[in-house]
Amino acid sequence: MEISIGGVVRGEDFFNQEKLMDTLRDVLKRSSVLLVAPRRAGKTSVMQKLLDEQDLYPGFSIKYYNCHTLGELQTVYSEIQVCAAAHLSDTEDKILIIILDEFSSIIDYMLRDQQKNEVIRVLRLFKGLRDNPVYNTKVRFIIGGSTSIDMVLRSINASDLIGDFYRLPVEPFDAETMKMYLEAILPPKHIDLEPNANELIIQLFQKSYPYFINLLIAALKHRYIGKISKADVIRTYREHVITGEGANHFSYFYERVQKYGLVKKSHIRATREILATIAAIGELDENDAFDLFQKYTRSHDKACFDNLMADLENEFYVARRYGSIKYYFAIDVMREWWKRWHPPEDKAYISEAFITMKKDGSHIYYKIHGNSILSKDPELISSMQTALLMYTRDIGFTTPLKKVEFEGESWLISTGDALVLSCKVIGRGSTRKIEEKMKNVVHDVEIEYAESLDKWDGNVNTFSDIGKNIDTLFRW
Repeated sequence: MEISIGGVVRGEDFFNQEKLMDTLRDVLKRSSVLLVAPRRAGKTSVMQKLLDEQDLYPGFSIKYYNCHTLGELQTVYSEIQVCAAAHLSDTEDKILIIILDEFSSIIDYMLRDQQKNEVIRVLRLFKGLRDNPVYNTKVRFIIGGSTSIDMVLRSINASDLIGDFYRLPVEPFDAETMKMYLEAILPPKHIDLEPNANELIIQLFQKSYPYFINLLIAALKHRYIGKISKADVIRTYREHVITGEGANHFSYFYERVQKYGLVKKSHIRATREILATIAAIGELDENDAFDLFQKYTRSHDKACFDNLMADLENEFYVARRYGSIKYYFAIDVMREWWKRWHPPEDKAYISEAFITMKKDGSHIYYKIHGNSILSKDPELISSMQTALLMYTRDIGFTTPLKKVEFEGESWLISTGDALVLSCKVIGRGSTRKIEEKMKNVVHDVEIEYAESLDKWDGNVNTFSDIGKNIDTLFRW
């Protein structure tokens, strides 16, 4: 297999999507299909796969159109009308599959050009064609694009015009699939990963799409000769995926939030703050998300909030576990990018905290808010804590509380007589309350464990109950 970054993948490079393709073909026998997935997820590759293999499915006749090249929606409709009419005049007993790539994007462009009435007019014609009994048993459509058509059409009260489409998601790879994919694209001649580095890559991209792992592998291949360690992977992940070429991809997702202003302009700020908060703390309760929505929109419209969160789910920004009311980022790597580049504007949150012994640097306790692969690996945690403590010692424990920038991240360091509490802070808001909390935690812990600290023997189990003190830092 070849490493493909951003292009359409074909043949053996179209990896492990047999189940998706089988579902697509089955659904097309009875319904038109809306492919649902974020940018770079492989929607066009799915369409191309169907087109490439049409000889294997004699019951289909397939035509492909890229709507960008056709320009106006009326032109698109005229093309498919002619194509459908020609098919019906043919004596072959086949279902015509008309693929409309970037269909949602052309609607979005026209709405930005103030062509709302024209969009609705043509979509009604398109819906009428699909409902026509002469066509609806003989013609199916596949539509896709980089823009969520549901959100765009809801903004002009036209959601019912695509209600007959079956929504088929192109899902991100799970951990097992990502492991198989990594084995497929990494024969020994490509790059030589240490075993723990290989496992780390699988963890980093277990809820993601091949595009992102390909960015990392291509960069590793370019940067290193010989064995590649876990530290090499982390460095490349941060410098190339989060802040390099991958950052350009996620900038698109950030800019696309502008579309959430199609309903009300205030929704843009609300959406960005909700996403920034989820990125900062890992998970956000629905009620807390609604509080942010009300704060920035000055609206108490719960239905409007529900629509906004549904759009964020449909566009693969966020997800919810079944039966849960907490939102988290649907793609882990997107959360890391959002946390790095777009922290909350009006608040500051503690995302990680750890306590170390001042005199010998022993690691006493560590806690993270939310899930992050980079912050769950014991080896990475230990090396990070040691590096931060050494850095803090170099600049000196001159004040009880110090703000430092370490490897591009903001930390608050609270120093007591025996302990050092270090907290990573995300957000541009005031840290005054956080600083007070940190001082209180250090003070309380040193009093509660005064005897153990005075007779310190290296046994960290002495502090097994310290979590109750650290937990107070994460309440907001």
